[in-house]
Amino acid sequence: MTTPALLRRPIPPNGEGLVHHVTPENAGWTYVGFDVHELPAGATLAKDTERHEVCLVLVAGKARISAAGTDFGLLGERSSVFEGLPYSV
Repeated sequence: MTTPALLRRPIPPNGEGLVHHVTPENAGWTYVGFDVHELPAGATLAKDTERHEVCLVLVAGKARISAAGTDFGLLGERSSVFEGLPYSV
């Protein structure tokens, strides 16, 4: 993939706050894809991830995370993508 092709403009958010949907096919990659969701405070997002390995990265803000019956608690401290390192689960 060329450098200009790495720039992805956000799509209009859907009902789940999805603003980026990058698949291996549309990125020209072999394995990795990702979604970016912008969620308002208090919103809930639930996804079926049984077919995929998943790494949840909090780009900015805070979130209470739970998966497969495990509560990871409230995570995140960044107010923007330019502040410190992101939290991930």
